Amino acid sequence: MSLKKEISKQEVMNVLLVACPSYENRWLQYYKENYDDSEEQLLYSELTDFAYHFIDLYKHNQISEFPRSFEVIELLHTDGDDYVKLVY
Repeated sequence: MSLKKEISKQEVMNVLLVACPSYENRWLQYYKENYDDSEEQLLYSELTDFAYHFIDLYKHNQISEFPRSFEVIELLHTDGDDYVKLVY
């Protein structure tokens, strides 16, 4: 039995925002345009938008958040719940 807490679907975007704070404004806009309070979030779609943000950062040589973001992405692979591991 593992006592380690797994990262849930609902926590993924918050964990990524801690690692990549430059995504916050884009994320808030994305959320506003795509969801209302009663809708279930679609993690795979959100991660696609995050990837586009990452591409934009790379194009502008703004890579200071990359190391921490890559650490978090690896953490999602190792410490995510079954759903998170499947999506990633």
